[in-house]
Amino acid sequence: SEMRVGSELPEDYTRKVIQIDAPNLQTATLSVRGLVEFIHPSLSTLHVDQGSVEILRNPTHGLLRILANQPRLKFVSTSFQSLNSDTYWGDPSKTPSSVRLNQLTRLSISTWKLPDVMSFFQHIDQGGTLPAKPASTPAGLGNSRAGKGL
Repeated sequence: SEMRVGSELPEDYTRKVIQIDAPNLQTATLSVRGLVEFIHPSLSTLHVDQGSVEILRNPTHGLLRILANQPRLKFVSTSFQSLNSDTYWGDPSKTPSSVRLNQLTRLSISTWKLPDVMSFFQHIDQGGTLPAKPASTPAGLGNSRAGKGL
């Protein structure tokens, strides 16, 4: 119950939505150009590679939509290292107000840019599953230049 979706050619799926109909799928690793839709809410683990640019740069139809439709997610890892300032992460009016992740216990985001991570967290409602961090320690960030995850 694990799946990897990848694309070698940059033009492969840039304007398409790949629909995945796998009701028993628990783990997915995405490294693909274009958008992905999981038909069944069965995922507990999701890895989104930095090469999945459309998924990361278009949160309403990409990453946030996947997260919103996968209520059983316990672990999510992704990378914002390939994002630039033209993304919609910083504009809350262009994305859903919040995505609730009641089952989330682990989150790993590799990035060099703190504003992208802070914008991401503006759209996430952890449902009280992650411990609150003191205001003086924003999201428990380590050395973001080294690309370490959260």
